[in-house]
Amino acid sequence: MTDSSVIAFPADHPALAGHFPDNPLVPGAVLLDHVIAVVAECEGCRVSGIRSAKFLRPLRAGESCRLQIGRRADGALKITCSTDAAKVMTAILECTTEKRAARE
Repeated sequence: MTDSSVIAFPADHPALAGHFPDNPLVPGAVLLDHVIAVVAECEGCRVSGIRSAKFLRPLRAGESCRLQIGRRADGALKITCSTDAAKVMTAILECTTEKRAARE
């Protein structure tokens, strides 16, 4: 199974102001945080661990990337973020589903 969605950070995103003036880049932590939120929504799970995360090239303000989510045989999620030109980030995330207690 592979799900995908598009991620973009507008030029006025608050995290970009200090990274870097006149050449805004999306900080890796901000990208990873956004990916985790999208994974939770798309997969209906909670990310419980990050096995690996590799940032391969900068993502610039206004540049979009495609997030692809695949499930590995061991249950972990394989994440790839790519622009048209190249991969931006790869990650392996652990994900758990939480059953909600029924209200009586």
